Amino acid sequence: MTAAHRRAVLDSWHNGDAPRCLALVVRARGSSYRRAGALAVLDAQGFRAGTLSGGCLDAEIETAARDCLASARPQLLQLDTRSQEDLLFGSQSGCRGEIDILLWPEHAGAASLQRELAQADRLHRCLTLDFDLHADRLGLWAFSDAAVTTPSDGVRLRLLPTPRLLLCGAGPEAPPLLRLAAGMGWWVEAIEHRGRFLTALQQADAVHPGRPSDALPLPHLDRFDAVICMSHLYAEDLAALRVLADSGVGWIGLLGPRARRDALLAELGSVAEALHGRLEGPVGEALGGDGPEALALSIGARLQRLFQQR
Repeated sequence: MTAAHRRAVLDSWHNGDAPRCLALVVRARGSSYRRAGALAVLDAQGFRAGTLSGGCLDAEIETAARDCLASARPQLLQLDTRSQEDLLFGSQSGCRGEIDILLWPEHAGAASLQRELAQADRLHRCLTLDFDLHADRLGLWAFSDAAVTTPSDGVRLRLLPTPRLLLCGAGPEAPPLLRLAAGMGWWVEAIEHRGRFLTALQQADAVHPGRPSDALPLPHLDRFDAVICMSHLYAEDLAALRVLADSGVGWIGLLGPRARRDALLAELGSVAEALHGRLEGPVGEALGGDGPEALALSIGARLQRLFQQR
């Protein structure tokens, strides 16, 4: 499930008065627009948060959601686009895949699952859950036990929390990077001490005014999946790296050329050893181009690859 869809689903659950249906992709085989773990919320009036197809399967999903709400019972929707008949008379997608979607009405397990997902997201922890697909137990779910094998008529899914990113500094590339991150649904916090740059951080989920060396010892620092030192100030990045070296953050990006990175590491001395295997600089994918927008896209592409490897 992409972070954008997870945040949209969790944020929308309590909006509005109409009964809601929770839809979860539990299996995907062959080619499909979404993979197992994709989540959406629907109601009988056409409201939707989250995406389960590229549009080709939406009518069937919406019909199943209305049936699920009318019956007040979970349903398993199985969609198969592999046949020639589907290409001509069905979805007409030509994707040649299968997708199974489990739907819960609001008062038949959906609310409790939504609460667990929301809490896991707040605490930034992964959920591994077993879902029962047997007709007599359809929709039942439980926390997974590694010592217990998943039954043949069930599935085990690992649901990751929203990726969390911390920016140490806010140069010209920060606004386009924040726009990209917002579209992806990442949770982004930023540290910045320069007043003229603080206004560029309006799209961040949280802003910590101050120098990185002063603000970095956040109580939840180790919950970040990635931290990027991007102040464009040598002394500030040096101070930030000293703090991060002693943290549990698993991936640290550094803006700037290799020569600058090497100079920072040399000045850190023995502290630099704690950054081995965690520090990446220059940060970003080699996409070509220059300027703030191209740099933001390069960093965003690298972060997307990183977050998919969690």
